[in-house]
Amino acid sequence: MTALTPSTPLKRFGLHPLARLLPHLLTRILAGSVGLNGVIIPTLLPLFALRHAQAQTVPAASAPSGQKAIMDAARNGVPIANIAPPSAAGVSRNQFTQFNVNTNGLILNNSAGNVQTQLGGWINGNMQLGLVPARVIVNEVVGPNASVLRGAMEVAGRGANIVTANPNGLTCDGCSFINAAGRVSLTTGVPQYGATGAVTGFNVPQGVLNIGPGGLSAADLDQLDLIARGIIVAGAVTANRLNVVAGANQVSYDSLMTTPIAGAGAPPSFSVDIKAGGG
Repeated sequence: MTALTPSTPLKRFGLHPLARLLPHLLTRILAGSVGLNGVIIPTLLPLFALRHAQAQTVPAASAPSGQKAIMDAARNGVPIANIAPPSAAGVSRNQFTQFNVNTNGLILNNSAGNVQTQLGGWINGNMQLGLVPARVIVNEVVGPNASVLRGAMEVAGRGANIVTANPNGLTCDGCSFINAAGRVSLTTGVPQYGATGAVTGFNVPQGVLNIGPGGLSAADLDQLDLIARGIIVAGAVTANRLNVVAGANQVSYDSLMTTPIAGAGAPPSFSVDIKAGGG
């Protein structure tokens, strides 16, 4: 188990000093610069509650066919993203204008039939899915705003790896993951796809990934990837295998190998900033 916590004497280190001084914190550091089936489960939510749940996560109206989630809410108000059908490579690509997770969480519905969840109880099946669920779920932000993740993301049905990508920036402040297949990637890069729809990598010219005082819990995962031009850690990160990739890079999804690229905008004054005392 790897626990990355704020360290008082260390501030604004690039990856090489961080790797030298804290090798036990990072497993790998790669960087260029351092219900019941057939039963309809009623939502029974007031309209304003459903609108509030959906407002945090807004599918992109301009998303191509087959790349748009359909939003719903569980009976207790937890928002549900009925994910897009997977590609031939098993990747469900979902484009969002806005993507945030409140403290009550977000369900990524990867089940064609009604299914029980930890966050929302029994929920209806995802009518967008066919017989085969996704193996990878990509939450891809194409709008102008950064994302804030303050709660759990749960995959309903068969577990799937999760990719959340927002080039405007990501903040995880109390985020966690339920029933991910084993791997979660948080990145400020733009996902790249192969001919069959597989995720091949990320183009990362910009963006800062913040871990807030509430921290990030990935103790149930096999692998956690943090990929951004700059990374700020102000809270505890718990993971079995933690990969940190900082800098302006083209990053391979499979190997996490990097190729340096030109950055966009002014570079951050740090690659990885470990803040003291959660401040």
